[in-house]
Amino acid sequence: MGFIFGKSRIDAQERGRCLAYLREELRISKLFEEPGEKIKILGEELANAEDDTQLIKRAQTELTSIITLTNELIKERRNMGPIPEPAIKAFTVWEQVYTAFKELARGLREDLNSDTTISIGLPLLSMYQDISHKAYDEHGKLIRQLKLSDDEKETLLINSISF
Repeated sequence: MGFIFGKSRIDAQERGRCLAYLREELRISKLFEEPGEKIKILGEELANAEDDTQLIKRAQTELTSIITLTNELIKERRNMGPIPEPAIKAFTVWEQVYTAFKELARGLREDLNSDTTISIGLPLLSMYQDISHKAYDEHGKLIRQLKLSDDEKETLLINSISF
């Protein structure tokens, strides 16, 4: 990576590594969509239920499965290989997103196990949403820094959908 007038310039090789990182990040982010959707559905079901013991037990089991899957995805993500320097900020913030998601699932499970009305999950949901916004911002900065063409952006999007 070189510098021109105080701005970093990414050479072709580094750009290729960044594109490979983006493809892998998008692939893994697609794998997080299913657990995210499950949490959303569980939340809606629980909000509409009145002391449904079976639903609570099912939700606890599903949240435990989500936590296990999230741990596996985080481990897989950490094995991505070397992260190119221009992508380190995005990588780091996405790591925080996935960790916050796991903590959210844990908090929701704790809420279901608790007899108290004090929610652990709600503050964690807010934290997860805040960190997610930061991650999308960093992701956008990386894409702008790479100066991707419309075709390259479309290819990344299509590849992420096909996973």
